[in-house]
Amino acid sequence: MLTMNNVLVFIIFLVIVVLIYKIFRIALRAALIVAAGFAFPWIVAYLGLPLPITPDIGTGIRFAAIALAIFLIYQFGHFIIHFFKLLLWPFRRGKR
Repeated sequence: MLTMNNVLVFIIFLVIVVLIYKIFRIALRAALIVAAGFAFPWIVAYLGLPLPITPDIGTGIRFAAIALAIFLIYQFGHFIIHFFKLLLWPFRRGKR
């Protein structure tokens, strides 16, 4: 029998599945970005670019942290822009 409790449980289930999927996607992209940031000093040394970067573990961790910070700032900014677009949608819709 379809009751309000069943509908509410189904809606909560859908919301949780979508949130877990989004978090997994962000975590996977963050892991790839951290790996690329960590490898950056060795890539610079391999290519022979004239940058004063020494390829060691400490430098790799520093660049990985910088890459993660930039990615998180980008994600937060993207979320804020999306949130305000969603919030202001009725007003933009009325201008047409």
